[in-house]
Amino acid sequence: MANIIRVFHPPFAIRYRLLYTRPMRRFIPIIAITLFAFLSAIPLFTNQTTCSDDGFFHIAKAVTLEQMIRDGQPFGRWSPEMAHGFGYPYFNYYAPLPSYILIAIHSLGFIYPVALHIFFALCIWIAGLATYFFVRDWMNDAAGVAASVVYMTAPYLAFDILFRSALAESFALVFPPLILFFAHRSLSNFQLPTSNFHFWDLGFALSIAALLYTHNITALITLPLIVGYVVLHTLINRNPRALIFNSLIIILGLSLAARFWLPALTERNLVQSDKLLVPPIFTYYTNYLSLNELLAPPSFIDPLIINPSPAKALGLVTALLALIGFIAIIRHSHASSHPVAQRSGRITHHAFGIWGLGFGIFFFIYSSLTLSFTQPLWDSVPLMPFIQFPWRLLGIASLCAAILSGAVVYWLPQRAWLLSGVVITVAALGNLSWWYPRYCSPFKEVTLANTIQYEFDTFTLGTSAKGEFLPNTVKNFPQDDS
Repeated sequence: MANIIRVFHPPFAIRYRLLYTRPMRRFIPIIAITLFAFLSAIPLFTNQTTCSDDGFFHIAKAVTLEQMIRDGQPFGRWSPEMAHGFGYPYFNYYAPLPSYILIAIHSLGFIYPVALHIFFALCIWIAGLATYFFVRDWMNDAAGVAASVVYMTAPYLAFDILFRSALAESFALVFPPLILFFAHRSLSNFQLPTSNFHFWDLGFALSIAALLYTHNITALITLPLIVGYVVLHTLINRNPRALIFNSLIIILGLSLAARFWLPALTERNLVQSDKLLVPPIFTYYTNYLSLNELLAPPSFIDPLIINPSPAKALGLVTALLALIGFIAIIRHSHASSHPVAQRSGRITHHAFGIWGLGFGIFFFIYSSLTLSFTQPLWDSVPLMPFIQFPWRLLGIASLCAAILSGAVVYWLPQRAWLLSGVVITVAALGNLSWWYPRYCSPFKEVTLANTIQYEFDTFTLGTSAKGEFLPNTVKNFPQDDS
């Protein structure tokens, strides 16, 4: 009888080993990332809207686009109800994908403010998953989870979601790690003898197109990182054919989104786009950060009072984790001549060091461009002024910092999960003060009538800041609101 019991009830250690080494093991990092995404999104689980700059604007865009769909114009460029009912070519110039997704969530039965908060929570979760999969391919599961949490708790992501409610930009921050993941898989599979166009190449192209359909400016900011990564990976593997092939994939991604960006770019002279660069609010030279803002330390928050808005920051904690991770990569690259394991192959420690150095350089560049001493570059490089706010570069800087932070596990490779837990704890607690928003009003459904009335009440045009998409022929806007 005792032997039978032992067969059906093995010791705890054996049961644990069987559980952890079988399919359940691969889901443990996903479960951990989902848990931390939920914790980061807790401020959104309320029945009140956050006091934000752009929240209502994004809902109003979705409301008008939903009306266009009902009128039989699912891909319309002209919004008839905007601009006090005179019409506005909004979706000719502003990327529409986030509005379509918000409409889809609303169609499930959620009122628009709830749908907006659900969308933001999904942005946090998907950004974390994409970061995990990319870093895991280069390092391991522990590093992937650590990098994921650093990105999900990043101060700039919190600022974008809770204080700006910048839906398009928040959703756009999902795509850089996703593009890097697909690019890495595409480049790695190209090294195989049977390389041809496959799933990873298609994902690479589609994710680039989706970013362009999500937020023009983030796409502009991200493109140098993507091109740089393709070049870096090609140098590591010494395969010029991969560079040519993946350059064609990038061009394919741009082509897939050409229906949006090509008219927006070529027809920019037909609208009053110069209003996009009106000082002092919308000009790059009036929106630099100070070094103290860039590396802002955690602050003390009292949830019972109205706290000031946090700094637009990379964050001191995130920067320090990135620095430690960068040193760990360089140290590890010289520690041994044995290869580093990847999901799609093996590379040398020297190549791993080059990879880390590349992300360290991008981290430094993106962070530095938020500071005023880089103004000569802003003055001379084409299209950079249309970024408007140098602190927008913090999104990609935060991603580079998160990727470097994952490498902290290499200080003690045998204790990777322990160090991953330390990074997770430091990042979650160190950036917590950015995740306390202010709340304004109870949830209430938004209708087309609400959006039209909002324009009259706030003297705005077409949910844009300065009416920058008004046709050039419009010189005087009618004042009669009867």
